[in-house]
Amino acid sequence: MSLLFTWWWVGLPLLALPVWWHRQRRQQLSAKFLATARFLAQTDPRLQTVWRWRQLLLLAVRLLILVCLLALVAGIFYRGRSDTIFISQNADKNWVQQQLTQLAKEEGTKWSSATIENVCSSPSCSVQTDQILSWLALHQHEWKIGSRWLVLASAKDGQMSASLPKFEHALELRVAPSSRQDKSAQVTIPIVVKSARFSDWQAWFKVFEQTLDGQLHFEVREQWDRNIPASLVIWESALAPTSEWRAPLWWVSEASAFSSSSKEAKETEVLSELGLQTFDSSQGRVWLKSTKVDWPLYDMAGAKRLFEAWRSLQNRPQGFPLQAMSVPASTAEISSVSDFPVEKKANLDRYWIFALLSLFCLERIVNHARRT
Repeated sequence: MSLLFTWWWVGLPLLALPVWWHRQRRQQLSAKFLATARFLAQTDPRLQTVWRWRQLLLLAVRLLILVCLLALVAGIFYRGRSDTIFISQNADKNWVQQQLTQLAKEEGTKWSSATIENVCSSPSCSVQTDQILSWLALHQHEWKIGSRWLVLASAKDGQMSASLPKFEHALELRVAPSSRQDKSAQVTIPIVVKSARFSDWQAWFKVFEQTLDGQLHFEVREQWDRNIPASLVIWESALAPTSEWRAPLWWVSEASAFSSSSKEAKETEVLSELGLQTFDSSQGRVWLKSTKVDWPLYDMAGAKRLFEAWRSLQNRPQGFPLQAMSVPASTAEISSVSDFPVEKKANLDRYWIFALLSLFCLERIVNHARRT
């Protein structure tokens, strides 16, 4: 249920019913005249009602019951939105204007009454999300039957799953072409090197940085900075690192640096080919170099195998980038896809029902306690 449903607020005056009911049930005290009262000055009678805390608690519970009931009914029965154009803040402004002009020429006045919603992840936008398709799948119950969606997005606005959900409304997705600046966006990976061969390691990562066409930038430094967490630490020293040095992965040359944990070192099929053993320590996972081999600083084939083994730990399955498409409206039940949590709507209704039952039980308990 969305607060954008203006008709939801129409039912809020019903909250005055419990207040009126409580005031109607006030008990009036019986008045008795005293013989000596005739000698006193005549004044108008005043009636003062003292609300007990049980009455106030009972009133608050009944008000909450009405609020939950209104929210549940509004979320189930009311569909207030119609044709909508979603414009991503990441899309090029000139491209968006061209699409709107082209839409006016092709469709005429069909989209003239459509609502325009700005899409971004900041609170300044009316639709706050970075996954527009997931958001539409979750909120599609808010639109009237037969409504249409037009999404003007960019490649940055989320990813597509291999299996799309079935939307209740017709969807047309248009994606802005990627600019040169978007294609050359870099991902910075901080690396700390504790070695006498610092310049060699720096050149080693520079080679792979150029090989990947600048997609990755390796920030190799010698000093530890607690404000910039390192993704990799290369430790070529027999001394143990201090406790503040922590990283997901360590490349270690001397077993004495992690003497307490190196006894649990084991080999894997991939690392054994590189002459490495692995074990877990309190400061991160360690790849320990064998004393018989050296790090492949000058062997390009070995360096490539080591680099690919390291990068395989950081790669995660990703979806497909957004592509322009037209999805017709479907009357079938929406498919349950992990990337599109449409079942959250049903779970939200269950929460409202559970809240109603809990408040009703609490209201009965408080009402019984008030009478005793």
